[in-house]
This record gives sequence, structure tokens and C-alpha cells, in this order.
Amino acid sequence: MPEMLAQRIFHRADYQSGCHSVDSRARAGGIQMTEHEINAAIAEVMGWKDVRLERVEHASLPNGLPTLIGFNPKANCRQFVPYFHSDLNACHEAEEVLQFDHYPRRERYHEYLHQMILKEGIERPLISASAPQRCEAILRTIGKWKE
Repeated sequence: MPEMLAQRIFHRADYQSGCHSVDSRARAGGIQMTEHEINAAIAEVMGWKDVRLERVEHASLPNGLPTLIGFNPKANCRQFVPYFHSDLNACHEAEEVLQFDHYPRRERYHEYLHQMILKEGIERPLISASAPQRCEAILRTIGKWKE
């Protein structure tokens, strides 16, 4: 099962069980913000407007489970907000949009990633950082991370 699909299924299971804060994998990784908060914060700094949690009747969302919807300025319409927290491709797009190629921001971003990787006790390259780690580093770099 692809990782993104597994993340969505796991995430939906949290809502069905009544857990609206942080899923168990996030708690294990030390994440303080919920996946929805992370995804909404990144979308908003990327220019999305009116990002909010809604119950949407859609074939991919049985029983109208809550999902983030917002106005995407690129598409000029309301759309599902990307799952930055579980999608490396979406994280890469956020990194590009937020211009982490400029020196001061890039250095801070890399330092946050490096610190998170070192906490795991394994020395590995920054390129191996997970989507949740990248999201946290993005939000810490721009001052939007909530403890």
C-alpha cells in the first residue's frame, strides 16, 4: 500500500476513534501540532486563502470525514489542501515556493532538519529527512511552529 494512502487511512481512523489531536505516530516523533494544523499552516504561507477543516462528501472521503479545503491561488479555485505532512512531493513544492534556496533561510532550515535527524541517533544525510520532519523544519524556519 503506498505510504500516502496508508497515511490517509491511518488519519481517518483517528477521526473515527474520536482522536482529534495528534496521531500516535506523531506523538512518537515528538510532533506538537496536528497534521491538519501543519498542512493548513504550510498552505497559508504558500498563498492559499480561507483554509479550513470541512466535512466533504466525496468518493475518496467516506462518511464526509473532515478534510482541509482552501482557495488555491495557482488554480484559482477551492481545492483539497495537499497532505504536506505525509507527502515528500508536496514538501518539495513548499520548499521551492518558500525559497529555501536563499542563504539565511536555507541555513536555518538545514540546521532544523539536522537537529531532528540527530535526535534519532542515526547519522544520515538531510535528503533522507521524512515529510513530518521537513514540515516541522519549514514551520520552524518561518516562525509558524506551535509548541
